[in-house]
Amino acid sequence: MRIDWYPAYPHPKVISIARQLFSYVPVRTKGVNKQERDSKLNLICMQFISALYLNHHQADKNNPVTTYLSPKHFKYKNPVAEKLPYPHGTYLDVYNTLLNLK
Repeated sequence: MRIDWYPAYPHPKVISIARQLFSYVPVRTKGVNKQERDSKLNLICMQFISALYLNHHQADKNNPVTTYLSPKHFKYKNPVAEKLPYPHGTYLDVYNTLLNLK
């Protein structure tokens, strides 16, 4: 199931792991509003961890969390159902951080 189809899951364990993930994501401050970027980054970290947590605890283990990486699959400013509603660069920062942390 696509990552953005999972709901954000505000379980204390999920929130804690999402905060840890946030702390490892590289900070890019050149030309961006820090509060706005942190807000987007927190949202994406929470979405990743929520999706992985909920998927891990579901009965059907054959239904993996899926995502896209190409910029053509993202539409942040005017979201549409068939595209991921996140900023592409920030999303990739979180994705790559998860891969690096294994």
